[in-house]
Amino acid sequence: MDFLARHLPSGPNRVLSVLTRAVGVGLFGVLGWNLGAMGFDLRRTGDVTPLLNLPLSLAAFALAAACFAECLVLAATAAGENGGTP
Repeated sequence: MDFLARHLPSGPNRVLSVLTRAVGVGLFGVLGWNLGAMGFDLRRTGDVTPLLNLPLSLAAFALAAACFAECLVLAATAAGENGGTP
């Protein structure tokens, strides 16, 4: 990817950068959605860790939140708020 980006003019390079970030937003969005659904299922069933009895749903919700945060970061860079540099 870097080899291709280095040899493209700035216009197509920017389009490629926005496109790859849009794909990332989509993938992390789907991943976050599914992790959130998994968290609700784990909370419904009451699954806990064997040793500490911590709810497993907390880990799923934390990972879902991290995925959604990554969506925001990728969307902000695609919009050019952080300079739009690849």
